[in-house]
Amino acid sequence: MSNMVINSKEIPWEESSNGQKYSKKRKRVGQALGTKDLGVSLFEISPGQRAFPYHFHHANEELFYVLSGEGTLRGPAGEEPIAPGDFIRALANRDGAHQIINTSDEPLQFLAVSTMREPDVVEYPDSEKIFVASGSAPGGVESRRTLDNVWRLQDAVDYWLDET
Repeated sequence: MSNMVINSKEIPWEESSNGQKYSKKRKRVGQALGTKDLGVSLFEISPGQRAFPYHFHHANEELFYVLSGEGTLRGPAGEEPIAPGDFIRALANRDGAHQIINTSDEPLQFLAVSTMREPDVVEYPDSEKIFVASGSAPGGVESRRTLDNVWRLQDAVDYWLDET
């Protein structure tokens, strides 16, 4: 086998959950292939679950392709059904805010492709938080990050606070 080809069976599933409505399985395809500027992951979401909170990126665009199962895309214009064969785009701005929800009784699998620009700021409109990643883009290798923090927007301070 070449270093340009890998079978999905060779990539382990990573599972994460907050114990409530956010739970996912993920195969980091791009990392397994060694891509640098392109993030690629295979996701599987169980019925009633979401992979991530509603959010948008300031630096990275994303594209999703539904492989199997059905669900709902939540976006700035509201909710709409998604099914196998659907492509979904998420621009790097407020108009790209998105959340994929499995509203069916079967697992929902989709492929996620993204640019891997860093630093990136991710906003979460529902909880009024921001996530800042530098050193490795969101979805990239966490151990390479020099900044990897989440803050509430209400914690913002004046630019000159504590400066002498």
